[in-house]
Amino acid sequence: MAAVAALSPLIFYVAIHQAVADSTMRAYIASLWQTRFQRTVNKAFFAVAAVVQAYSLF
Repeated sequence: MAAVAALSPLIFYVAIHQAVADSTMRAYIASLWQTRFQRTVNKAFFAVAAVVQAYSLF
């Protein structure tokens, strides 16, 4: 019982550290995906705008 009481703070610390690391990694991956997604949307938007402008010249 004493061993469990002694290890309890360590287990708690490891669990909190893992949760913070997981949420940080999720936020980092989400920001990377969002950045790439926004780049893709911007490229598509400019491609469509270029086609519309090219057709409007004729």
